[in-house]
Amino acid sequence: MQAQTKKELRAKRKAHRECMRMHNRMVREQQNMIAYQDAVKALKSNSWVLQANTLFNNFGAAIPVTNNLNFVAMDNNQVSLQLAFNGFNPGPNGLGGITLTGWPSSINERVDKNGNITYTFNVMGAALFAQVTVRLGYGSNYSTVTVSSNTNGRELTFSGNLVPYSQSNIFQSGFSF
Repeated sequence: MQAQTKKELRAKRKAHRECMRMHNRMVREQQNMIAYQDAVKALKSNSWVLQANTLFNNFGAAIPVTNNLNFVAMDNNQVSLQLAFNGFNPGPNGLGGITLTGWPSSINERVDKNGNITYTFNVMGAALFAQVTVRLGYGSNYSTVTVSSNTNGRELTFSGNLVPYSQSNIFQSGFSF
């Protein structure tokens, strides 16, 4: 048996690492595609949750948040929007923010030539009158939801993973407007 030179060993290790990277990339792409297909099914069945990791205000400032307390959800023909910030003020919902509920209308779905989905609807409730736009990019369940108030022109954008309602791990406050 011949002794391999250092150069040959390095080349073998490099080829092995490259093979592993390709394999991991393919597995990750496959998992993302499955998550995307689940998100598309959830949107079509009107039973979904966007669990937000980041909120963006009117001025584009990013606010990191916890995804089980900050979400936009649609289930059983009802839309829930919840904000909860860590701090000393418990807020109206007891979680440091507010929970709003309403009923959707004028639901519209568009798919562009690249497979990106734009899902829009209006929502009306006791303290909520807004237009909601969900954008889901092809190949992943990472999504953004922009809530545009119809009364004062303010916008809030939630950004995170869109999952079926049954697979979510949200904690919804019992007190909502």
